[in-house]
Amino acid sequence: SNWNTQALTTGYYMFSGCSSLQSIDVSNWDTQALTSANGMFRACSSLQSIDVSNWNTQALTSANGMFRACSSLEMLDFRKASFNKVTDAAYMFYDDKALTTLWLPLTFDLLTSIDLSIPSWGATPEGLASLRWTFGEGADDRTAKGLQPCTVRLHANVYDRLTDTERAAAAKKGWTITK
Repeated sequence: SNWNTQALTTGYYMFSGCSSLQSIDVSNWDTQALTSANGMFRACSSLQSIDVSNWNTQALTSANGMFRACSSLEMLDFRKASFNKVTDAAYMFYDDKALTTLWLPLTFDLLTSIDLSIPSWGATPEGLASLRWTFGEGADDRTAKGLQPCTVRLHANVYDRLTDTERAAAAKKGWTITK
């Protein structure tokens, strides 16, 4: 918990495969220089909690498989984060079967598509609030910023948790939601 991470630029597979890791205190990590988080927590299948709510992701360009196969992880809070420099978010949450609550701001300025097929997202009241926040208040207005539209692929269960009105409001901001 007291690591000096101020100069950390790559977390490339840092904890990948730590299948017995249940929790880790990264809440005070200074991640302002972090550019690559590829596979950082990949296959941490016992990881139940991780507090990334204070992470500064302004420099992050690649998050490929960052939390892939964290099958016990139930919640992630990135409300204070920005992903506007990310060019690769493939498999970021792939196979995260327990992830019901994901506060993920849609600030992916450089992407034109992102796959967020997480079947459990929104299955709880708090999770549903996080889902609606992500596509409402947490979604940047790409149209106003002059950015190309971005297609977001959701699991069919999750797609159906958003109302037609909510999907239409996201579309007005330049986010095309599909299943």
